[in-house]
Amino acid sequence: MQRELTKPQKNLIAMLVQHEHRIPVAAQQVGVPAKTAQTWMNLPYMREAFDTARRETADKLIEECQSGNYDGLPAPAVQVFSALALHPKEQAIAAQRYISQMQLYRDLPINKVLTWK
Repeated sequence: MQRELTKPQKNLIAMLVQHEHRIPVAAQQVGVPAKTAQTWMNLPYMREAFDTARRETADKLIEECQSGNYDGLPAPAVQVFSALALHPKEQAIAAQRYISQMQLYRDLPINKVLTWK
């Protein structure tokens, strides 16, 4: 049986997946003590929830990039793809690089993705 996450736990995972990989900083941004967040991220069900959210987010971004829909990507990526709009070959190369980065992010072990201090 999978454990139901609390709202603060869900918020922490969303922050870690989408914006901030440093656990103490993410914790502060969602209003959770850093020690609590670090304890949570050592729990198997939290690690599993983080990995699931990370894979789902990366897969969604990869799919959007492969379809040529760059609007749903993070702002820096959108800026790059917009700047290359008149250069389809360079845009395709940038898209492939972005996809490779997302695949790497999706598949890295959690200890290589998050900063604990």
